[in-house]
Amino acid sequence: MGNNRSKDNVTVASSSINTRLAYVDFKLFFTGRVNRTDLKNAFGIAEASASRVLTEYSRQRPNNKTQKANTIIRSSFEALNPMDADIALDMLANGFNSNKVFGITELAFEKIGRIPSQLNVYDVAMITRAISGKYSITCNYLSENSSNHRRRVIVPLAIMHDGTSWMFRGYDRSDTNGRNFKKLSLCSS
Repeated sequence: MGNNRSKDNVTVASSSINTRLAYVDFKLFFTGRVNRTDLKNAFGIAEASASRVLTEYSRQRPNNKTQKANTIIRSSFEALNPMDADIALDMLANGFNSNKVFGITELAFEKIGRIPSQLNVYDVAMITRAISGKYSITCNYLSENSSNHRRRVIVPLAIMHDGTSWMFRGYDRSDTNGRNFKKLSLCSS
């Protein structure tokens, strides 16, 4: 009786580790790094448990992160749980939500009459990692109001949502006036 675990306990344990692995995947892809403290704060687990989660993630995706610094290896990153850019941005703004990752709802739910997101998840990740890491990116800014589509060096500063669209505020280093962009949602790398 001591070593027998019910099926429900195994399911809960599997669900718990999958949620934590999804969190590691999310943090790496969209912020560029994850650490034990992130896991401790998100899940209320001990440092040893957080270390086990990072070890398990490395076992499942050995080419996604550096071992000591736990930073993304962009050239070989392969998501455990591919994610829509809109969902990722919502979680960056409002906190990680495993129900959104795994598509779990409290009631039957379907989005209707909504235009699918035009955001490229890789461009969004590039921008959000730059915000998190406080570094610049080089991209072709595709302005809706101008034909000037030259390459620019932009320092992304924040994500914003106006109730309809996601936007990014950034400082254009190549503009002598130090112009701020309110919309980088059309930034291609």
